[in-house]
Amino acid sequence: MTRRPDAESRADHATNEKIPEPARSEVARILARLAIQRYIRLTKEQTHDQ
Repeated sequence: MTRRPDAESRADHATNEKIPEPARSEVARILARLAIQRYIRLTKEQTHDQ
């Protein structure tokens, strides 16, 4: 008995194939920048608390 992938993972797979590589790396860059800004903000708050 083979298990069918649910609609969400199937849609995810379909969108992954349609997104060109430059756009995908741009999204990764934006996410990385946001993560870094959040990390900096958190560390600043921690140093103020001490």
